[in-house]
Amino acid sequence: MQNFQPGSADPSHWLPTQNILHKALILGVALFYGAAWFINSRGGAFIPGEETMAVLWPVFLAIAAICLLVSYYLGRTLTAQIPADIPLMDRLTRFRSVKLMQWALLDAPALMMGIGFLLTGNTRFLMLGGAILLYFLNDHPTADKTAQALDLDEDDQRQLEGE
Repeated sequence: MQNFQPGSADPSHWLPTQNILHKALILGVALFYGAAWFINSRGGAFIPGEETMAVLWPVFLAIAAICLLVSYYLGRTLTAQIPADIPLMDRLTRFRSVKLMQWALLDAPALMMGIGFLLTGNTRFLMLGGAILLYFLNDHPTADKTAQALDLDEDDQRQLEGE
C-alpha cells in the first residue's frame, strides 16, 4: 500500500485528494441541512408564510437552475480546453480546478436551498436541495471518469490508478 501524501506530484495521489474535496463539500451542505432542520424543529423559521414563499421560491429556483446549467457547460467547455500535450500532473491540476468550479456551482444552490428552508420552514427547499446533492454525489471522481474526460491514454490511466 502506498503512503498517501496530499499535494504530491505523483498522479496516483490525485484521485484520493479529489475524493476528499468532493466529500467535504457535500458533508458541509448536509451538516448545514441538519442544523437548519434542528432550528426549524424548535420553531425557528424566521419568516414563515405564503408571501415569503411566493417571493423566495421562484428566485431560488431560477438561481439553482442557472447554477446547474452553468456548472454543466462550464465543465465541458473548460475540460475540452485542457491541452493533451502537457504533462499528466498539469492536466490533472487543471482538471481539478475545473471540477472545483463545477462543484462550487452545485454547492451554492444546495446551500441556498438550506437557507430557504431555514427562513421559511418549507420542506420544498430541502427536497430540491436534496435533489441537487444527489446530482452532486453522482459527480464523484473516479479514475474512469477522469480518464474519459481528459481522454487519457492507457499509460496515463495506469499512472492515475497507481499501477
